[in-house]
Amino acid sequence: MYLRISHDPTGAQIGVTRQRADCLTIAQSRWPDAPVVEYVDNDISAYSGARRPAYEAMLKSGATAIISYNLDRLLRQPRQLEALIDLGVPIITAQGDLDLTTHDGQLQARILVAVAKKSSDDTSRRVKRAARDRAEQGRFHGGRIPFPMTRGAAGVLVVDETAAAMVREVARRVVEGET
Repeated sequence: MYLRISHDPTGAQIGVTRQRADCLTIAQSRWPDAPVVEYVDNDISAYSGARRPAYEAMLKSGATAIISYNLDRLLRQPRQLEALIDLGVPIITAQGDLDLTTHDGQLQARILVAVAKKSSDDTSRRVKRAARDRAEQGRFHGGRIPFPMTRGAAGVLVVDETAAAMVREVARRVVEGET
């Protein structure tokens, strides 16, 4: 069973908890006595190309089937699908099964992954364009707010004078030779 959510900054695992419940229902209905090994990549994007340690471990595990909430939770890149096709194991999702041992199943999976990739590409393009628009307007355009800044009116970053005074004091002391 593979569970993944792209963005979980708090680490609460709310998304993977929902996926786990649905995937366990599938596993128990099909194989009530079979052991289920769980692989979780929480707060890791499948689109970005970042390493997914649990996914990599699952591929090496010798699994006889893969259960995932949806195909796009499992992968987002066509090249990732080809590795799964080489394994020749069925993929079971809450939305339906994909038999990667047949040419029809492989075609269906390739189409679904191509659509998922297109969706990810479109989202990436829109997010980057919105960030560029905010930057061109002089507004904060994403990421962590740099210290000692804070968000001011209309999303414009301003210096937090209390924090800036601490930074200046630390810098002064270091320049004077204090460790």
